Amino acid sequence: MIKYFDNAATSFKKPKCVEKAVLNALRSYTNPSRGLYDTALNSARLILETRELVADFFNANDLKGVVFTKNITEALNLLIINLLKPNDLVITSNAEHNAILRPLYQKNGIKIKFLPLDENGNIDFSHLDKNARLLIISHASNVSGNGVDLEKIASWCKEFGVLLAIDSAQSAGELKINAKDIDFLCFTGHKSLLAPTGIGGIIFKDIDTDINFFSGGTGFDTISHFMPKYLPERLEAGTLNLLGIAGLNASLKYIKEKGQANLYNKSMKLAKAFFDGIYDIRGVKIYGDLDEFKSGDFKLKVPIISLNIKDFNSSKVAKILYDKYGICTRAGLHCSPLIHEHFKTINQGMVRFSFSHFNSLKDINYAIKAIKDLI
Repeated sequence: MIKYFDNAATSFKKPKCVEKAVLNALRSYTNPSRGLYDTALNSARLILETRELVADFFNANDLKGVVFTKNITEALNLLIINLLKPNDLVITSNAEHNAILRPLYQKNGIKIKFLPLDENGNIDFSHLDKNARLLIISHASNVSGNGVDLEKIASWCKEFGVLLAIDSAQSAGELKINAKDIDFLCFTGHKSLLAPTGIGGIIFKDIDTDINFFSGGTGFDTISHFMPKYLPERLEAGTLNLLGIAGLNASLKYIKEKGQANLYNKSMKLAKAFFDGIYDIRGVKIYGDLDEFKSGDFKLKVPIISLNIKDFNSSKVAKILYDKYGICTRAGLHCSPLIHEHFKTINQGMVRFSFSHFNSLKDINYAIKAIKDLI
């Protein structure tokens, strides 16, 4: 039986209620806004309820600002491609995922400023530029697990009129996020929100934002040559992912029932137990800001521990962990090249362990023993 420590890639396992909801959607729902029969109307109700759940979960200004996409990569791409204009100054950081970096690199005519990292991989915000149009960063790094203080960042952006876009891939479902402070909150369902793959979105603070994505059918106002003027319909052409939305609906209810803080505390306690078990092993190097793991006072950290063993190639270590021990991790550069350049691990990569409340202390002790065996 495998020991799964790759929840930063996608959460596994899912709550039973999510499995049930997806199966029920497959059997019970059809195209919303296209028919006046029960299966179509129930689909429309499901989508509306899920929008309400998302808006409530993230404390959004208006549920109309919740726009569904297939994942956070699509959300970030669509935002960058359609929001930015030539000569816009964009601030990002050296901790970012390629879901931010690549669309920025490929957007012609914009100017990009990269915030540097300190020795622990934290973003140095002393280099912010009030002339920027957009600040776009991750709430938490998928490599180091370091988080940022969104309240402080949002306050700075508000003071200087800079738009704020947040990649919450690693934080949504773990850390509390207030969408009222964020112009564009991008999220995905399949990680710590515990939903299926294929569902994500953007939460717009201003529902009058003049952005267009795709054009196509909406099920109403068909005679018009253009998409509706209002959100969310203006940005949701075609049929939405009902199975993903059904799963997200169930997973958000599950998180609310169990308590987000409770689930976060459990996953972080497991991550700390792993940290405590490997920290003093000679030959093991752990990357990122380790203060919260040392103190046990968790505020900004997410349950990710990336490490290397001596000078061993990370991919080889990950393969041994799986082949010999059945341990699932993620090796390599994690689609975040600049942070690996910062830590000088471009050639070696890192072995990333990422934890869930579905893990157990027995799993953690098993992984610690495997690391010790490899030394």
